Amino acid sequence: MRSARMGCRILPDVPVLASFARAMLFAELSLSAGLAALLHGAGASLGAALAAVIICDLAVRAAITINSFAASSVIASHGDEAGLSLAARVRLVATEAWWTAVAFSVLMPFPRLGGSMDSALPRSGVPVLLVHGYLCNHGIWRAMKRFLESHGIGVWTHDAEPLFAGIDEYVASLAARIETILERTRSETLVIVGHSMGGLVLRAYLRAHGGRRVALGITLGTPHYGTQLARRGLGRNAREMEPGSPWLEELARAEAGVLAARVVSIWSRHDNVVAPQESARLEGAENIAIEGVGHVALVFSSAAQSLVLEKILVAAKAKRAG
Repeated sequence: MRSARMGCRILPDVPVLASFARAMLFAELSLSAGLAALLHGAGASLGAALAAVIICDLAVRAAITINSFAASSVIASHGDEAGLSLAARVRLVATEAWWTAVAFSVLMPFPRLGGSMDSALPRSGVPVLLVHGYLCNHGIWRAMKRFLESHGIGVWTHDAEPLFAGIDEYVASLAARIETILERTRSETLVIVGHSMGGLVLRAYLRAHGGRRVALGITLGTPHYGTQLARRGLGRNAREMEPGSPWLEELARAEAGVLAARVVSIWSRHDNVVAPQESARLEGAENIAIEGVGHVALVFSSAAQSLVLEKILVAAKAKRAG
């Protein structure tokens, strides 16, 4: 990851993924504009042409989301959206499609819209560090960051790059980020929240550095034992997230169930990326299941946010008592 040093701080530049996401968004908008121009030139009114393009774009996005749910349902742990009504299933897919569009078309191409990666000094408790997942950057955390800060918690974010590196390659930059935050806040420990692959980066850090600096680790929709859908991904990190990968097996052996006791795993029974869904349950950790929430939507879910806040406050109370 590119970085610039300023005193004792490490300030990541705008992440590579943001530039890539902006390029993809520009290509999408250019294609849509071209299609609208063709329709208009063929005799459609400008309003009708724009409406057709918007509907087409929404249909493509919906189809991608539906495909992910269909693929995950084939190998689902829980059966075919067990316990969800038809209305709840429609809401599940629509919500996931919406937040995926917001995340990949707005928040991650323009991550600075969410404010600084650094938080003001926390007013109480322990500082919190948010670590994103595969093909994401810190922009995806905007809602979670604002929610936690509204409760007086100091929240920081981190970008894990290069995009397609092995998961262990993210540990050094994460360790540096942790030390910077602890020095800045004069705290001895922090809480790390990792979404998806970010939870595996957390575990890789604990394996390499132990738990001395981590009061608590919280994972959201992390494929602790892999996901079949990783076979669709690119890069060494995607290969390492395949079920039964040597990397995952070695990580589990190295932990021996001890480090997992520092982790709370929050997972969805209706995750459309972690498949089978119970792969997000980590042996030896505290596991909390929620329902009716998709993979990307987890970081925006009020239920997940409330659980994260609850666990952070418990960790802060334990710190004060200790």
